[in-house]
Parts: sequence; C-alpha cells; structure tokens
Amino acid sequence: MNKPFKQAVREHYQTQQLGAAQLQRLKAMQTLARRPYRRNVLAFAAAAVILAAIGLSYVANRIEHGQIRQAIVEEIAANHLKNGDIKVPTASLAELRGNLDQLGFFLAEARPPHGQALRLLGGGYCSIQGRMAAQLQYQDIGAQSRATLYQVSLPQAWRFLAGKPFSAQAKGVAVTLWVSEGVLFALAAHSK
Repeated sequence: MNKPFKQAVREHYQTQQLGAAQLQRLKAMQTLARRPYRRNVLAFAAAAVILAAIGLSYVANRIEHGQIRQAIVEEIAANHLKNGDIKVPTASLAELRGNLDQLGFFLAEARPPHGQALRLLGGGYCSIQGRMAAQLQYQDIGAQSRATLYQVSLPQAWRFLAGKPFSAQAKGVAVTLWVSEGVLFALAAHSK
C-alpha cells in the first residue's frame, strides 16, 4: 500500500533515536553556538555605553562652550555700555600700539566681518573674562554711532571660538565675535 510521502517521512523519523554519545555531542554543539551570541551582546552593550559616554561628553562640552561664549558677549556689552573715557585719544593705530604695549600680542587693525567702515577715536586697556584686553573706540561711519572693538589674546580654552564669526545681542548691544591670528576680536555697537 502506498502511503503519502509526508506521512512516510514522519513515521520513519518517529522510529529513529539518538544514542547517548550522539545526544551529548549535540548538546555540546548547542552550548558552543550560544557563547558567541553572548559575546556579541556584551560587545554591543560595551560599545553602546562608550558611544553614550562620548555623546554626553560632546553635549556637555557644547553647553560649556555656549556658556563661555554668552559670558563673553554679556561682558563685552556691559563694557560697551559703560561708555568710559578714551584713555589714549588718537586716530593712529601705530600711536595706540605704542601706548598699549602691555598686551602681549600685536594690536591689529580692525577688519570687521560685516565690512563696517570704522574711524578710530582712541582706546585703552580693559579686561575680558579676567584677561587683559585692548578696548578701541571707533566711530561707525555708516551708522553714525559709536562702536567698540575689543582685542584679547585667545587662550586655549577659547579655541572653539575660531571659525566663522558669531553674532549675538545682549543688553541692547549687538556683539560680533571672530578670531584672527590668535586674537579674539569683539565688535560691540548699539542694536538698530
């Protein structure tokens, strides 16, 4: 009598049995097969923890940089609003360089990133975040208003400020920060 193929295969394998040694080898193979999976899971978990730590470090660093940048902007705006006397009145940058010789860097000519036309009125010393800086008073020719340009040697902790110029508002003052040749420049003018 002819049985259907499916039924014949089922009956054949139901009569088959593994010996004790064969069963033991099969169990050993299953155990070995599971171990790489566990190692892969542990490796993946370790990688995830490391990536999370790097990500959190990056985010914390970005927050700290934002706080430093904001503190600089707010101090620049406050200094600009004080509208202090010009200690060395002069239209000559060379004369100002001779009078401001304690800076530790070469007092550079202003090249604002937005191309404002500025006429030098004079300057003096000030500080930015506890660092000695130059404070140069200018007449913004286009806006017919006073502008103050600050220059301070760029410390290692502020290197993140290098790159494209950054502009912000604080206390009604527009402040633009940029870095050139190891010097942080900050231009402050009343907001329009």
